[in-house]
Amino acid sequence: MIPDTLHRTSTRPGARARLLPWHSLMRCAPLLGALAACGPTDSTAPRVEQGLGQTVRALDSTIQASAETSVSTTTPPWSVDAQPTVAAGNGVYLVVWEMEGHDSPDILAVRVRASDGALLDSSPLHIATGGPVSYLPSVAFDGANFLVTWTDLSSSPAIVGARVRASDGALLDPEPLRISPPDFLPQYSPTVTFDGTNYLVFWHGYAWLGQGIADHRLQGIRLRPSDGTRIESTSFHVAVDEPAFHAASQEGATLVAWADGGVKAARVDAAGQVLDTTPLNLSPASATQVRVAARAGEFLVLFNEGTSLKARRVRASDGALLDSSDILVGFEAEFPADTGWNSTSFSATFDGQDYRVLWQASRGGGRQLRTTRVSSSGTVEAGAEDGLAALHGGSGDWVGIAAQSPSHFLVTYTRYDPSVENDRTRFRLVGPNDCAHDVSPPLVSCPATRQLECTYSGQTTVDMDVDDNCGIQFVGNPPQYYGQPGTWTHSVGAIDLAGNLASCDTVWTVVDTRPPHLSLNGSPSLTLPYGTPYREPGATGGDGCDGPYMDTWSWPNRIQVYGSVNPQVPGTYPLTYVLTDGSGNTSTATRTVTVLAP
Repeated sequence: MIPDTLHRTSTRPGARARLLPWHSLMRCAPLLGALAACGPTDSTAPRVEQGLGQTVRALDSTIQASAETSVSTTTPPWSVDAQPTVAAGNGVYLVVWEMEGHDSPDILAVRVRASDGALLDSSPLHIATGGPVSYLPSVAFDGANFLVTWTDLSSSPAIVGARVRASDGALLDPEPLRISPPDFLPQYSPTVTFDGTNYLVFWHGYAWLGQGIADHRLQGIRLRPSDGTRIESTSFHVAVDEPAFHAASQEGATLVAWADGGVKAARVDAAGQVLDTTPLNLSPASATQVRVAARAGEFLVLFNEGTSLKARRVRASDGALLDSSDILVGFEAEFPADTGWNSTSFSATFDGQDYRVLWQASRGGGRQLRTTRVSSSGTVEAGAEDGLAALHGGSGDWVGIAAQSPSHFLVTYTRYDPSVENDRTRFRLVGPNDCAHDVSPPLVSCPATRQLECTYSGQTTVDMDVDDNCGIQFVGNPPQYYGQPGTWTHSVGAIDLAGNLASCDTVWTVVDTRPPHLSLNGSPSLTLPYGTPYREPGATGGDGCDGPYMDTWSWPNRIQVYGSVNPQVPGTYPLTYVLTDGSGNTSTATRTVTVLAP
């Protein structure tokens, strides 16, 4: 029988772990704040503890994340959410995403109150619905309103947008604003930023170069926040077409960065003038994705290289690099395949004190959403990385982050929802760590799938990784039996010191691909005197999955003998022994019996 147990991580240094049955957990979990009934809740929990196939850590965290919240409870089950992003306003966030259903993709949004994460809209705001094909949203805030931009694929692809009033969610532009010039050249993948006076929208696509010639360019245009109209009649060109790009602004200065044989960038001033006609070379890294964050006087440019997430700081006044080498922000990062769109699995913002980087990484055999604090001086201190959520292997790649004040920010992402078998947009509100009022559940990671070779009476535990900002009290990881082929889902879970519960599922597949082992009793070559009755010595066998088999007489359906011996007729007689295991794998052996002449 498989023990139905829960591993208990002691909260007292030096204390031994003991096993509690699951029914004890069920008795304790509803108590939440009264977990003292289950055992001590002393905050001096050990920092690292190894248990049954698990790593458990109580992190020296400076932040805690709220419980995961869905942006909508009215999303049709057949739809798929994608490309979430977010901007911060005055005490409010606007989370924007694309919903792909049976009809054309829609651009939806919802306002989130910054103080407590409450949804301010009972149903999503419909920014672009029911008509043109709308993709790749971006959003920025001007002090009163948000501007949402996207790619309109209804005819020739164009960049369009609409403003949303922060105070009440009113859509100020029911008819989308045309942002890219009406020249009918295809334009794609916008990013929008606000420099303190005007919006700047950048995109990649075709542009007229003169004499009837059009070619790819990374281009931009300024918009008036008062009515969303274009300041320039035509776009200005930043670089040759670069689909992997991003931009950020602060106090009249803007930096556009892109990946092209290294990481490059150009500054744009408040008048829409490109200051670096020869691009700034930020890093030789072979990057395919970039993101930019801004603070007064400088920019942080994030980019990928291999499985590492790196960054460089750029001074706004002259484009000088502020770091002697690339800053390592994170390792074992996960990046989506190059889709040709301006997509990334990481993002960044400045919270008034530090840069906050949101990214995805491989941890504990699974995929996690993580955040790293990069100081304004460009350092990543020990303990600056925190886990926020465990992600399913099929979850979307896009993420978004925006901040209100130091250590107060919101992250948004898509997570695979097995109940509808599609991705859904989620968010978490992040604030300073407060273990006296801990609302952040543990971060439990485990492999999405695991395949094992069947082993007779085999039991093992899943490799899981548990983090918590204040400390773990219980970890449930009962041994799993893998002595029989099949597929099933196994859940592991953890409860922190405040009673917050989190779990993780692994789909186990047990296969039996190895043939059984078969051994003859006695010699494979026997000699029999004429007229002497032949007595079968038999054979023994076993299987890594089924276990031991008896000889031919006790298990005639397992080890079968083909052939016969006639002791009255001299000659050589072959006997074939065949053993087939429960999964159909077969082994054979041969014995020869020689009957001597009289």
